[in-house]
Parts: sequence; C-alpha cells; structure tokens
Amino acid sequence: MHSPHIAEKTLNLDAIASFWERERTALPERNRVCGVTRATNDAGQKIIVVTCMDERNTHLEDALGFAFGHAEIYASGGGKVDAETFHTIYGADIARSLEENTAVSILLLPHECSHDAELGCAAFGNDQEAQRVFFTDLKKNLKERYPDAEVHVSAFCTTTHTLRDIDTEDTAAYKTICDANAKLDTHAQDVTHAGYGIYIGDAYRAWVPNRNLYFHLSSQSASITGDAHIALKVMEHHSDIDLSVTPIVVHVDYPVYENGARTEAAGTNIDTHLEAFLTHPDVAVRLASGRLQVVKTKTDIATWQGKIL
Repeated sequence: MHSPHIAEKTLNLDAIASFWERERTALPERNRVCGVTRATNDAGQKIIVVTCMDERNTHLEDALGFAFGHAEIYASGGGKVDAETFHTIYGADIARSLEENTAVSILLLPHECSHDAELGCAAFGNDQEAQRVFFTDLKKNLKERYPDAEVHVSAFCTTTHTLRDIDTEDTAAYKTICDANAKLDTHAQDVTHAGYGIYIGDAYRAWVPNRNLYFHLSSQSASITGDAHIALKVMEHHSDIDLSVTPIVVHVDYPVYENGARTEAAGTNIDTHLEAFLTHPDVAVRLASGRLQVVKTKTDIATWQGKIL
C-alpha cells in the first residue's frame, strides 16, 4: 500500500530521477568534508554505543561529547541486539583493549521523546518500561561477559538531546559524558521523521553530515532485512519529506577494517540481507519504477575515506 504522501499525489518520476542524480553527485563531496572532521588522535578508551536506527537519533557523538569516529555505533531497530551477537561483533576488540589496559565503555542508549511519548521508539511501541527491561537485562548479560568493562543504560531524548539515567555506573568516564551532555544545550526543531534514506554500514557520519535524513543499520546486525522494511514503512507513512518527488535511497556502505575477518563478515552479512530486502515484491516494484535507488560505497573505517563502487 502506498503512503498518504504518494497516494494523494501523482509520482513525478522526472523529479525523482533529478533528485537522485543530485544526491549521487553530492555523496563524494559529503564524504570528503566529513573526512576532515574525523578525529585522528587516540580516544584513550574503547567506546561502543548501542542505539536505535531512528534517523533522528544518529548524531549521538555531539550529545555525548565524543570526537567524531571515536565511538563505534551499533544501530538497529530499537537498538535491539542480543549479547551473543554483540560478542561476535565486538568481543575480540574488547578483549584486546582490556589486555592492553585500555578502558572499555559500553553505552546502551534507547531513545525517547521527553515531551511526547508518541514520538519515542516505535520498535518498542513507545513503551519505556519495555525498553528499560530489555536494556537492563542486556547490561546484566554484558557485565557477566565483560566484568572489567563499564556498561551504562541511559535514555536519550531525540528532541532535547539530554540523557536520563536508567542503570548507570558511578565512574569518572560516565561523569565526563554527563558533563559534556549538560553543556550541549541544543533543542531539535525537526522533532518528527524527515528521512528519505537507509544507510547500511559502520561509518554513518562519514557520509551523512546532517540529522534526520538517513536511518542507520549496522553492517553486522542480524536484523537488517526486517529493520529496512520497518524504515521503509516509517518513511512512506510518517516522513515529512514529499516522496512523490524524492527517491528512497538505500546507501550500502561496505566497511573496511584492519581486521580482515571482520571486513569479510560485514560484507557477507550486508549482501545476504540486501538481496532479501531488494527482491521482496514490494521493494522490487519501487526499485523498478525508480522510486527506490541503491548506491554502493566502500569506506575505510580508520580514515573515513570512501569511494562509490
């Protein structure tokens, strides 16, 4: 079923094609500019943030006081991930960091809207108690596996960008995050959905400098296919963007890590889910008409240097 945006208007395929060409042309320049902001100095700690794919919720570094590129961001629908999948992705790096006496901080950050619960996390049905239960249980499982790592659960408001403690540890590192958050003092004007794209990869900020444009799905998420369908529905039914003249863009970004096995695992996972998503009848129709466009890139995670494939 088409969204209200599309059903009420005649699709302008010429405008969609024109927008797509501008978007594709702009990508390399966006990547170049974003690369300049990539921090090259050592963060001094290992930081992993688990959060939702919501396009309003993807610029957490600003709110947490992190330099761009210092934190690894795991994004999925609702930020849902089980402890075993988390360990498969990050376990080796966490073990190495701890062996090298590098502090490890894991931030579990479900999102909410402090003034309007209906603008909260759709993946949890805007149920903050369900979020609390899920992420406090996840914290417990992660602490059992990584007892020497800090694990914090906080809610992140997509409008005020403030943190609300749920299950946190009293550490100097977390106090630094809270102090940085308190100084941010910014309020989002675009509080509703305005996305038209889905970014699949691990270097979101290397390609998307602005808020509220692209949903974010991590390369090794076990739920890319289902989450991409959810993002599609959100865009077509709730986005403020006029999709009769704007294509839905699926940006597939293959990450390149120093760890070749991780690079291969990410690429294989992306390809498997991408095929399932693009061959679904509803998506295939959009793809054939030009209403949905796919661009593939490759990005060096250490430098954010990317290229269109």
